[in-house]
Amino acid sequence: MASVVTSAVVGSVFVRPALARDRAMWEVMFDSYREAAGLPPDREISDRLWGWILDPNHQVQALVADDGLALVGFAHYRRFPRPIMADECLYLDDLFTTVQARGRGVARALLDHLVELRDLESMAMLRWTTNPSNAAARKLYGTYGSIANSVTYNAALPNAPSPNAT
Repeated sequence: MASVVTSAVVGSVFVRPALARDRAMWEVMFDSYREAAGLPPDREISDRLWGWILDPNHQVQALVADDGLALVGFAHYRRFPRPIMADECLYLDDLFTTVQARGRGVARALLDHLVELRDLESMAMLRWTTNPSNAAARKLYGTYGSIANSVTYNAALPNAPSPNAT
């Protein structure tokens, strides 16, 4: 199980691990996240992912940003080994904030929480990818790290959804 870190954000927004009671609000955001990636909402996918998030034995974990009235963002992440360095790292798979929360420091708070978790667990790095055309995200991300010197390839199953969606 992950170490618990609680981070306060601007105003009364807090970052915390996702809880079972968060399902409905998380799903609305997850559907919006998929739509922004060019994918339709899919109950089967959200059911499977939510099951992973609540399973303490599954590698996928989730943080949510909570403003006291509603969830305003999420981050899905996992630990991964890096064999070439014989160390362990955190991988941020998905980061999303509601339109209403943008510009309030919510994405930064989620990233700060992950950096704190990385440090607390002595992980070598936090890694993530983003769409090259996402200028707002890239501006924020540039304050946390540098662009990796690598290119990502996707070898998908035939008829699978676009591997370039995320």
